[in-house]
Amino acid sequence: ILVTFFVLFCFSLFIMSNESINTWSHLAGFVYFFLLMLYDNFVLIPRKGGTFQDHAIFTIFLIGYQICMFCSAGYHLFCCHSEKVFHQWLALDLAGVSIGLCVCYIPSVFYAYHCFKVRCELIHHLIKIHLVTILIEYFASNNIDNTIFNV
Repeated sequence: ILVTFFVLFCFSLFIMSNESINTWSHLAGFVYFFLLMLYDNFVLIPRKGGTFQDHAIFTIFLIGYQICMFCSAGYHLFCCHSEKVFHQWLALDLAGVSIGLCVCYIPSVFYAYHCFKVRCELIHHLIKIHLVTILIEYFASNNIDNTIFNV
C-alpha cells in the first residue's frame, strides 16, 4: 500500500500542472530545512560549543518546518485527485502549518527565558499541549484514515 502511494507520489511530481510550482517550491523548502538541520547539528552548533539542549531545540524546530513543507507539497500534489483526497490533504496541510507555527516558538522561548527555568518549562509545556491538541483534533475529525494511501 505504501509502495503504491510512493510510486504515485514520485510519478505525479513530474506531471506539469498549475500546482507544479507550489509542489516543487515546498519540496525545495523541505530539502532546505533538512540540509540546514544537518549543517546546524554537525557544523554550527559544535563550532559554537553548543549543548545537547541546543541540538534538541534546533532539531525539533527544523523537523517541524520539514513536516509543514512536506504536508504542503503533498496537498499541492494531490489536491486535484478527488474530493475525498483533497479534503484529507487539506486537513493534513493545515495540521502541518499549525505544527510549523507552534515549533517556531520553541527556540525563541528557550533562549528568551534561558535564565528563568520555571517559566521556560511552563511555556514549553503549553506549546506541547497545543501541538497535542492539534494532532488530536486532526485525527479525531476523521480526516485521515488508511484510504489516503490507496489513491
